[in-house]
Amino acid sequence: MAAGSNFVQRYLLLGLLALTACVPTLEELRPTSGPAGQESEVELQGSDFDQDGLRVTFGDSPAAVVSRGDSRLEVIAPALPAGEVPVRVSNAGGVSKEDRRFVYLPVPTLSRAEPAEGSAGGRTLVCLQGDNRGGEGLTVRFGGAPAELIERSGERLLVLSPAGAGRAEVIVEEGGLRGALPGGYRYLPRDGAPAGHIVSLHPAEGAAREAPAGSLPADALQQAISETEAVKRALLAEHAPCGLQLGAAYPNLPSLHPLNADAALPERLRRDPRVRSVQPNQRREAETAESLPLINADRLRYLDPPPARPLGAGTTVVVADTGVDYGRAPFSCAAPGAPGGRIVHAQDFTAQDDGDPDPDGHGTHVAAIVHAVAPGAGIVAADVFAGGGSCDSAVLRSRDRAI
Repeated sequence: MAAGSNFVQRYLLLGLLALTACVPTLEELRPTSGPAGQESEVELQGSDFDQDGLRVTFGDSPAAVVSRGDSRLEVIAPALPAGEVPVRVSNAGGVSKEDRRFVYLPVPTLSRAEPAEGSAGGRTLVCLQGDNRGGEGLTVRFGGAPAELIERSGERLLVLSPAGAGRAEVIVEEGGLRGALPGGYRYLPRDGAPAGHIVSLHPAEGAAREAPAGSLPADALQQAISETEAVKRALLAEHAPCGLQLGAAYPNLPSLHPLNADAALPERLRRDPRVRSVQPNQRREAETAESLPLINADRLRYLDPPPARPLGAGTTVVVADTGVDYGRAPFSCAAPGAPGGRIVHAQDFTAQDDGDPDPDGHGTHVAAIVHAVAPGAGIVAADVFAGGGSCDSAVLRSRDRAI
């Protein structure tokens, strides 16, 4: 009997152990993050979930269990502030030991844009106010067009507006979360922008500064360009006011072109050690002050006695080149052969006339030098180039026509 009794006791003990709840294991969360201050649907995967006394907590806060199986749970994570919290699953057998965490991401918000309007051409420096203190990967759009992010701080985003028209919704997104400012920015028609200033920066540090001209390897050049772009963003963030309008971008050059800066901005930039110079954006006129001496044409002014009539009067020069834009100065002809004009004839000698008097500009430049040397000469504009090249037959045709 004693032996039989011991057998029964051992059997009953094994049965009780089999009925005892096992400690749950938590292997995975899907997703691992959600918006701060909002509830989120989360799937938990592991084992021994289908036990009595099941409880799921995010930090110290309980989650509502929507569905359960032995290896899978669906829960509603509680609404908690931004931050990272541990996730635990417990039952009558104990608490999961695995370190699984859920991140509550701050939801981007926008309260206003300063300024709330800018040029339809874009490149206006806009300060966006709101709460955007999350991690990496934040993007900003004006309507559907991406804006360039210059600087990010807790309550301010500094961006360059893209080109657009009408009113645009300003959108900030990060990690699938988004904040918006409906109709928050208005595009104004383009107008004649002021000339502004040209800001030149010092070359990037390191190899880009030390290498002789033309010797910088491609990878080092790209690094120098990236470093210079970072300096540009830093200068704008530190010195530029909201609403500053920038001219054309120079992604490969150490230059900035602020258009509507007040008097204080150029002075601040000049004092910055990263800036080489700040100069007014001046208009340059085309002239022959350097090209004429190269062919000794400047000596003609010293002829003694001086010519009785303009040099070249009574002669005709054929410029066989890319054509001549006869409507531009110094020709300003209504049409070739018009009374008083210097372009006496214009003709396209290529196989197919494209209708453009000078699609390249080279022939116009050559004709301008001819006019500067011999202002009294007539000019025949012979277009012998097409698609960047010229055939011998076209040149011969122009010569034949000239004779």
